[in-house]
Amino acid sequence: MSPKCSLCGAAAKRHCLTLKESICPFCCGSKRGRTILCSPDCQYDPFSLQSYDAVRGMDKTLDDKIVHHIRSRIPEADFDAALKQFTGKSLKKLDNDEAPVLELIFSWLLFDYRDGSGMSENDLWKAAGYPGLTHDERRMVGFMEKWTVSVVEVQEIPDESTLVCIDLFDPEQDRFIVKDRSCAASAERYMKILTGIHTLPHYRRFMGSGITVGAAFAQTFLKELTARTKDSGINVRDYLKHNFGEARNLLLDYTEKDEKRFRKGLDAWHCTAEYRFTVSRAKLLKAIRNRLEFEPENEPAGTECFVWLKKGESSGFSVDAGSNLHRIGPEGAITVIGNLKLRKDVLFVETFGQGKWAHVQEKLKDFFPGMLELVRENKTDMLKDKSLNKPTPVKRTGKQLPPELEKQIVAEFYSKQYKTFADEPVPMLNNMTPREASKIPAMRGKLVELMKIHLSGLERQKREKGVDVDLKSLIRELGLEEWLPSW
Repeated sequence: MSPKCSLCGAAAKRHCLTLKESICPFCCGSKRGRTILCSPDCQYDPFSLQSYDAVRGMDKTLDDKIVHHIRSRIPEADFDAALKQFTGKSLKKLDNDEAPVLELIFSWLLFDYRDGSGMSENDLWKAAGYPGLTHDERRMVGFMEKWTVSVVEVQEIPDESTLVCIDLFDPEQDRFIVKDRSCAASAERYMKILTGIHTLPHYRRFMGSGITVGAAFAQTFLKELTARTKDSGINVRDYLKHNFGEARNLLLDYTEKDEKRFRKGLDAWHCTAEYRFTVSRAKLLKAIRNRLEFEPENEPAGTECFVWLKKGESSGFSVDAGSNLHRIGPEGAITVIGNLKLRKDVLFVETFGQGKWAHVQEKLKDFFPGMLELVRENKTDMLKDKSLNKPTPVKRTGKQLPPELEKQIVAEFYSKQYKTFADEPVPMLNNMTPREASKIPAMRGKLVELMKIHLSGLERQKREKGVDVDLKSLIRELGLEEWLPSW
């Protein structure tokens, strides 16, 4: 005999995890979210953790209904004013760059815009019974009503559609789950994002695509937002909700200024030279191999290749901490100075940056006195060389490294880098070493941000190349043990 619904007595085809009883499809569909608070694991509730695709399927239909409702109700002048508030542009001048902001605009118009009666469009729509919406769409609008805007920081990316985040403007709040497949595919650990947020029963969702807050100016941006609300009596999230366009423009301005500052300070000179050797090739090769600065690389037939590292007599090489002269990544410290290639009858030397080039020229004379004669020298400013900005097809010749060998080489590189990392001066730490900064309470914030940049980069290497670098001992050395459970 088939089971009966515990609520109405009809034939039951489902088991309710909340009631722990049988339930018919009608009672399940009409009472969930009303008298039945569904379990996070319910396979029939479109808002459960496992039903993310069901919500995504609902998006297009519900979005179209909301847009139609707003456009049929809101006067054109008020709609245009909202566009300008969020984007600085009118409807006629709107372009694809503003598409990620549209969801925030329609949410503001639905829930926060007020007509002459002082009621929101959602209040009026709800009072009429939400005509045209299904039960689950009405539930969704109820969740959307509590929308907010904040800056979140990604803590973990457990799978292809899930992120674990914190709200930087709600420090008392625990970490929360965000379901967003597109963001999870491109996000990095400790990335900061300015975004709208919907809170569903068991997870949250980002509105639009959000705007990444660059690591170089993240703290400045957060402090500026806090300062703007200090005397206003509203919290930062409310400020962002009603002044998103202003905050967005501030962020874009910081991004543009950082790019200009980077390009202005960037020493993007590609410097090369060829030297004829006045001693035997074997003698010069022996002299190179005897230096700590030069580490052998895999070489093509007939050529001995070496990486010039910041070791030995080059270990003290540094640049002005206030510039971006040699920023080749987020590390904030120079590890590679240049490359040597010892061919049949010439020594080829290469580096990036005139600061490094001056060091290379000086040290070549010290390391190999009387052994080299300059044949030719070439320096190219890559920022001004237009030919370098033209896309060219990449031609791969010869054998490529097997993936496992490439993985091993990358892992060895990072292993060597982090052996000395704690004792290398870093511009981001006011030229202190991480070990020195770890002992000064006032420097802890900068040290934490530096390590977040490193861990984010390593997370990317792990996802893209499968390279797993263990920094647990370094994290302990720097007194950041609270990170260990999540790393």
